[in-house]
Amino acid sequence: MEYDFTLKTYERLCQTLSSVQKDCRFIHYLEHKNDSQIILRHDVDRKPKNALRMAKLEHRIGLRSTYYFRCVPASFDAEIIRQISGMGHEIGYHYEVMSKAKGDLRKAKEIFQEDLERLRSICEIRTACMHGSPSSDKNNIDFWKYAMLSDFGLLGEAYSNIGGEFHYCTDTGGKWNGNNNIRDKISICNMPSLQGTKSIISEVSSGSHVYINSHPERWAESFFELSYYRMKDLAMNVLKAAIRPRR
Repeated sequence: MEYDFTLKTYERLCQTLSSVQKDCRFIHYLEHKNDSQIILRHDVDRKPKNALRMAKLEHRIGLRSTYYFRCVPASFDAEIIRQISGMGHEIGYHYEVMSKAKGDLRKAKEIFQEDLERLRSICEIRTACMHGSPSSDKNNIDFWKYAMLSDFGLLGEAYSNIGGEFHYCTDTGGKWNGNNNIRDKISICNMPSLQGTKSIISEVSSGSHVYINSHPERWAESFFELSYYRMKDLAMNVLKAAIRPRR
């Protein structure tokens, strides 16, 4: 029996994506919008080793995608970032500066610049992506009300610089486009109802423009690993349900 959110299922998805478009990096979309049907993005909130094994799988298939790393111990691993970049994947900055700075704009800008320099000491960084920080009352996307991408030599932000022709698919909460999602949303993108990864495969095969966001920490090699991840998601979803009215 094949379970969803396993690397076996992810490999089937990648094979479908590769048959349509091999360069699925966000930066490729920014530079070649007329030739982009697929964007494949990974938010590495934690477990960078999971990101590495997904990157290796994609590389074996001939697919290139984007990996956004937080600058916190749970995510940041210089050697893994270097390896993933070396495979031809894009590395980006997964920022959470408004929540880290508790809304202090001056401090937020300092953190953004410091984190960006830390990442750029390893590889090229041309795009950034907000981290949802569901436990904080600060929305990190609000940073751009007071700053510009050009201030930091960046070309795009993964939530802000996207066209409405895409179907946005995110595995936040352990379910594609589920209800346990506070900030991982793009309002101008049509978000169809999805019945697992097979629905995304069908969307891609039918010619739809699809923007996929995965969190490598959710994708397992074994049933036992998958069960553990699902228990963690269940606990987190209960917490999100409790704090949702305050967001």
